[in-house]
Amino acid sequence: MIPSIRQSEIDQAFRYLAKQPSIIRQKIMLEQAQHLRVHRSQKGKLSAAIMERALAAAALQFMNEERRLMRKSEMTNDEAEKLKDIRIARAKANKKNKSANKRALVERRYFELIGKLRGEGLSWRQISEYLKSNHRQRISHSYIQKTWTEFKLR
Repeated sequence: MIPSIRQSEIDQAFRYLAKQPSIIRQKIMLEQAQHLRVHRSQKGKLSAAIMERALAAAALQFMNEERRLMRKSEMTNDEAEKLKDIRIARAKANKKNKSANKRALVERRYFELIGKLRGEGLSWRQISEYLKSNHRQRISHSYIQKTWTEFKLR
């Protein structure tokens, strides 16, 4: 059964959910699905409000479990593993892979411009400064050179 939850708790749960990496959000949504299955078997009807409460309940349950584990002085091996998995998932989610975006920028948007600037005798550093000042793109000169050369050789 889905517990009754105050609006402030729902808001807190959704803020917590928004900060979590996708793997944690998926676990919370699986828990939400379990809450909904139980509710549907008992009551039959599902509404948007019930689905919202179920997601909030799952997020609050997960948040409280995490807080409990962090406060506990002595943990079992299973609890320590669970906390470690949460921390690893969070660390992986914080890793940002922006180089692929910059690579696409160099290859798609600025390839011809870089070729033209190189043809006019500008160095890789000057091209980097040009992109920074005229296109608001901070891309290192060595990365521009490496990416542009690789793309040209294809």
